Parts: sequence; structure tokens; C-alpha cells
Amino acid sequence: MNLGNLQSSAGRLQEAVDVLMERWENTREVWRDERARKLEEEYLMPLREQLAITLPAVGLMTQAIAAAQRELNE
Repeated sequence: MNLGNLQSSAGRLQEAVDVLMERWENTREVWRDERARKLEEEYLMPLREQLAITLPAVGLMTQAIAAAQRELNE
């Protein structure tokens, strides 16, 4: 397994969500109705929360896989 691909994919995911959230903040300045609030509450906030859990887990998984690969190579 190529750990670099896993880490770079996680980085790209973080960057994409950062761009999404930045654009959402710009949009939110002019779109202030109930549908905007609902979109943020039902989709964007859960996405942000899941990413906060997922990215550290990817880091831990990468470390565990690297350790296992080192042990197998010894």
C-alpha cells in the first residue's frame, strides 16, 4: 500500500473542504434564508464534523500501516 497516496488524498480532501467552506461563507453573506440555514445544518456542519474525525483517523491508520510494514521487513 502506498502511504503517500493515502496521505495526499487526505490532504486534497482537506483542501477541497476548506475551499467549500470559504465559498459557503461568501455565499452565506447574501443567502440568509431558512433554506440556507437548513443546508448548513444538514450537510455542511456534519461534513465538517466528520472530517474532523476522519483526517486524524487516516493519520493514525497511516502510522499503523507504516509500523506494520517496517515489522514485516525486519
